[in-house]
Amino acid sequence: SRYGADYYFFSDQDDVWHPDKMRRAIEWLQLQPADQPALYCSKTRLIDEAGQPLGYSPLFSRTPAFANAMVQSLAGGNTMAMNDAMRRVLIVLSEGAALRSHDWWAYIVATAVGATCYYDPEAFVDYRQHENNQVGSNRGMRAFFSRLQLLFLGEFSDWNKNHIEQLERYAHLLTPSARRQLFLFKKIKTAHFASRLFFYLRSPFYRQTILGNAGLLLAVLLRRL
Repeated sequence: SRYGADYYFFSDQDDVWHPDKMRRAIEWLQLQPADQPALYCSKTRLIDEAGQPLGYSPLFSRTPAFANAMVQSLAGGNTMAMNDAMRRVLIVLSEGAALRSHDWWAYIVATAVGATCYYDPEAFVDYRQHENNQVGSNRGMRAFFSRLQLLFLGEFSDWNKNHIEQLERYAHLLTPSARRQLFLFKKIKTAHFASRLFFYLRSPFYRQTILGNAGLLLAVLLRRL
């Protein structure tokens, strides 16, 4: 586009931005070098279809990293903001992609290329929960079992297959660490039982919660990664 900006936000139509949402993200992005890709995301407040509060998304405390991004979407796209350097690299790595989740993919790309990522522990978005949510919140046992259903149906495995293929296409743009982890992730996904369990137990991959890591181990055991 001939129109440019310093910062970009994903915008979901039925969510509510708090008055300080853009200021909060931009203040952090302004601290990052303009030529270094940077991605901001945050916790969300959950609301029902009528706008009534339901609580908050989980507070994730582990560091954003490629080892997390390959197995978990850290935050909703409705919380994400990026600088122009991140936008440009995201456009390149998304070329020709068959992807289902733009927010998860943004997190994967950011960590794959060594971008600076920040997860804000405060919420500046009301995330509306309804029947048409593609995945919905990460909160509670209901969310856990909803993700288990996607796992058993093989949807997460299909998403991971697409992520691997797309990252391999642009492997020259990945950090050396991300390339090594991508190779290991593919081995865990495709090896026979003993080998994939061995590789997984020696791998750096992690989700942000105990339940999430239990689901990840189950995916490895059932060859649904």
